[in-house]
Amino acid sequence: MHIAPCHRCGLKAGCAQNEIFREKVRGLGARSVRFACPILAREIRPGRRIIMHAKFATGGPYEDYWVGSFDVPATILDVQDRYRFTALIDEAALSREQWRDLKAYARAPDSVRIRGRVHHSRIVRFLDEPDQITTEAR
Repeated sequence: MHIAPCHRCGLKAGCAQNEIFREKVRGLGARSVRFACPILAREIRPGRRIIMHAKFATGGPYEDYWVGSFDVPATILDVQDRYRFTALIDEAALSREQWRDLKAYARAPDSVRIRGRVHHSRIVRFLDEPDQITTEAR
């Protein structure tokens, strides 16, 4: 059974919500269930430090096209409906090659912003760091 938002949640390891909701809907014949998670809603907030799964693409119409991904530390800038967010990736955590590949998406020379609404399942884990306030324009 697919339980959203528990599916691929960064908090799933130490959370009992999944089993509680699985027991509540057992026997209903549902394949997919969605509920509002107060734990995830509390944790995913602007300024929160996370490790997220970032994807990028290189190449163009006349070159080999390659899609890659890696886990990077970032700061959540904004949270939208259903646990979707935008984030600012830390440049210092990227290798020179990774930064070069992501540079095409940079708004400013010293930052890369994940544009659009990224699903919470991109969060690998939440960091035990104090929240950061960023002056990045939304």
